Parts: sequence; C-alpha cells; structure tokens
Amino acid sequence: MTLAVLSITSFRVVDASNVKEEAVRVAAERRMDYLIGESASVRRLQAQASAQYELAVAKAKAEAEAKAAAEAAALAEAQAKAKAAAEAAARRQVTARASRSTVRSAPSGDIAACIRKYESGGNYLAQNRRSSASGAYQFLDGTWHRLTGLPGSAKDYPVDVQDAAFWKLWNGGSGARQWLVSGRCGY
Repeated sequence: MTLAVLSITSFRVVDASNVKEEAVRVAAERRMDYLIGESASVRRLQAQASAQYELAVAKAKAEAEAKAAAEAAALAEAQAKAKAAAEAAARRQVTARASRSTVRSAPSGDIAACIRKYESGGNYLAQNRRSSASGAYQFLDGTWHRLTGLPGSAKDYPVDVQDAAFWKLWNGGSGARQWLVSGRCGY
C-alpha cells in the first residue's frame, strides 16, 4: 500500500511500511524548524538586552562626568570666593591697623610730600616702567613685602597704608638713604 505524506517541507509518496519512519522524520523537521525560530528569537532578545545595557552604561557615564564637572566648577568657584574674601579681610585688617597707628600721615610741605613729589609726582597709583617700584613712594615689591608683609604692590593699597609704610621705613630720618631724592628734600 502506498500513502501520500505531507510535511512542511515536502510532499512525498511513501510506502506504508515506512510511515513510522516518515512520521519521526517529519516530527524532527518540525522540531528543528521550531528550534531555529526560537534561536532567532533568543538572538534578537540578546541583541536588544545588549543594546539596552550599552545605552544604560553610556547614560550613567555621561551623568557621572556631568556631576564631576559640576562639582569641580563649584569647588573652583568656592576657592576663588574664599581667596577673594581672605584678600579683602587682609586689606581691611591692614587699613584698620594703619588708621589706628600712631604714625602720622604726611601733611603737605613735609619730607613725605617732598619724597612723593620727586618719586611719583604725588601719584599713589604710579608704576615704574623699568622696575617693580610702585605707589607714591616707589616702593620696590621686595621692600614692600618685607616692610608690610602684604601681597602685591604698594600701588594696590590706599593712601594711609602707603603713608604708614613710608613713615615706618623713614624711621625718623635713618631710612633717608632708601630714597636717592631725599637729598633734594634736605636730607
């Protein structure tokens, strides 16, 4: 007896004695088709999961970098504010010390006014083009730092601070040699 057997992949005519064999073969083909389909689904799911993981990693990295940059900017800003506040406090302290000092400011017509006239034309903001000398009395930066302990240049400080520094260095006339122009002023 001859039977016609239809499988998913082919249509065959088989003899009745091979029906069991043919049924096993067809079942195996169906199972293989199923597994191939499942394998493709698994690969798709794996690809989707991998893409989602990569996206999550990239997002986390970008967020971490943005947070680190924001923290660095905040730290730099805080440091700049702290430095500015410290410098302002130092200037206020020096100004307060100078105003409480028993050292007098130079009235016009005295030695301080004469030194100022020849050194800077009386300009407390003067800056020498050939050296670090600045301010009304043309203090060199090194002398200014040793004398006052203040950062920067003499020209960066108010009139009373520069005048107090002059009188400290002048020291009753014993510091006259610090200014070559003192000879023109009677010393």
